[in-house]
Amino acid sequence: MESESKRGVTPKTWNDVLMLLRTTCKHLLPVGSINPFSNMPTRDVETVFRHPFKPEELKLIIDATQSDDFVRPLLITGICTAMRRGDCCLLKWVDVDFNRRFITVKTAKTGATVAIPIFPMLYDELARTPRGPSEFVFPRQAKMYKENPVGITKRVRTVFAAAGFKDAAKDENGEQKQNDETVRGEIHVKRTGGLRQASVRDFHSFRVTWVTLALTAGVPLELVQKVTGHKTTDIVLKHYFQPGREEFRRLIQTNMPALLTNGQSTSTPPPREQALGILAKTTARTWKRDCAKLKNLLEAM
Repeated sequence: MESESKRGVTPKTWNDVLMLLRTTCKHLLPVGSINPFSNMPTRDVETVFRHPFKPEELKLIIDATQSDDFVRPLLITGICTAMRRGDCCLLKWVDVDFNRRFITVKTAKTGATVAIPIFPMLYDELARTPRGPSEFVFPRQAKMYKENPVGITKRVRTVFAAAGFKDAAKDENGEQKQNDETVRGEIHVKRTGGLRQASVRDFHSFRVTWVTLALTAGVPLELVQKVTGHKTTDIVLKHYFQPGREEFRRLIQTNMPALLTNGQSTSTPPPREQALGILAKTTARTWKRDCAKLKNLLEAM
């Protein structure tokens, strides 16, 4: 265990090794022997949460994959269903009910059966997907996932990078360059310990995004759990409900009594006021990003 500490593993990895050694000694040592790992305490685990995408960011990702017939169906399925990467890749036609517009899947990780309504965007994608002899909706993607799941991750990261979600470039000292206008959001963050950075934007972020958007919009937690397959609310609220600070403030203030908010409105300002606010804060360093914001604002009008 001292060797693992010197190697610089995360507390979670350290705990996993400890549990393995403790269990191994429990089964292999003679009866009555002292297990040297039995009284060794576990370490506090650092939890790094994935970042949810905003609706406008999801649009950028979808736009970036319009010409990629391999990745686009997977991303749209993940965005619309909150299913994990493997469940999206291995989705079968028998699980898709076009008449009732529902997907019913037994998840690979937990074995829970989930029922997910098919959103129009996903319905259109599935409707134009050719139905061949394979049982899988996406046979090429299923084949790659079985043989080389890392290949799926690389294809997804390529789309993310095209949409501006990537790690910032590093300077000659190995430090990340600041104020990189091509980066909308980084996909990794440093841990306080550990040998690798933590992933904060990846395919699983669509699951976090779905839950966050649903709960923020007022969808009952019980219905969200029917989609995600989580048996406890603690997991959903701790790991998947990740509203931004401004959205969190708006949601709380909107639903609190007027006495606590002084009657102030929390509604979104009109587009014209939003545009003027963006222009008022624009600088030479931020003008590219602000132009993109104005474009999104105009497209949403």
